[in-house]
Amino acid sequence: MKIKKLYFNDEYKQTHNVIDGRKTQLRKPLSNVAVKALDVLKRKLSLDTDSGEILVPDFFIEKHSPFQVGEVYAVAQPLEVIWRHESAIDDKICDRKETQLLIQSANELQKSKGWANKVFAPAELMRYRVEITNVRVKYLSHVTEEDAKAEGCLPLAEVFKGAECTGWWHDGFSLNTCQTHAETFEALYRAIHGNKEWEADPLCWVVDFKLVG
Repeated sequence: MKIKKLYFNDEYKQTHNVIDGRKTQLRKPLSNVAVKALDVLKRKLSLDTDSGEILVPDFFIEKHSPFQVGEVYAVAQPLEVIWRHESAIDDKICDRKETQLLIQSANELQKSKGWANKVFAPAELMRYRVEITNVRVKYLSHVTEEDAKAEGCLPLAEVFKGAECTGWWHDGFSLNTCQTHAETFEALYRAIHGNKEWEADPLCWVVDFKLVG
């Protein structure tokens, strides 16, 4: 089965955080179809929604979630980055039989916009993989400190070990006004997706994953 790609925001170095092992969680709003199905399920099963997390049954996740436990995704990167990485670890890259697809793709895309666009890079060439370990349903604003840490949000003092500094940090995004991991995640999410989506507080798939390659 062809492996699928998982895309992360590069402006705030989300891909880097995943590869570095710092980011092990993502959020994706439920589709309209899933929300409607959940509304029906709430009435049938009297699901508790007051805690911010909805304990949905496994069959709901299997039917409606775009992510399933055990699935493996390629962490999407542009061919330019893949080629640079491979060349750095092996200066005889062009002599290796297993890199023929990479060479072919490089020849086709190197002079085009696709060279620096990860949409065009074949998933089979991507070195890093993540495996889905858990899928839950939460409202977007219901972010615990542990959730925010899993999203890659850290205090500046932890990033720059030994330095006397305050504030909170996410790769490419530093905020001195935030007081907690969760506040940092909110600011980061607003920066990436806009205030409107955060304030709408949609139901989201909360997906935990681990780096496997």
